Amino acid sequence: MLPRTLRLTRQGFASAKNLRRATSTHFSISYQKAVLDGGSAVIVSKKTIKSSVGRHTFKRRVRAILAPHSTKNVTLIVYARAGVETLPFPKIKNELLELLQSILG
Repeated sequence: MLPRTLRLTRQGFASAKNLRRATSTHFSISYQKAVLDGGSAVIVSKKTIKSSVGRHTFKRRVRAILAPHSTKNVTLIVYARAGVETLPFPKIKNELLELLQSILG
């Protein structure tokens, strides 16, 4: 699980400007080296997953995948795209790990 100290705060969103972006079929990740406080965030719209239970479950799964890669030195914002609610966890994990490897090296 991703500790609260590594989650992106409202101030972190405000300071996150000129982010670089990496995309895949079901995800888009905005990232940059953090100036002050970095962290990770997961954004899932109601248009993507209708039920709040589904959105929260999906966010917990993605945060679990991001936990080993999250630090205070990097800002990561993961956006979910249409079709993610039908993906099983192993496919979510593989797709996100491929994106994270291309970003973080």
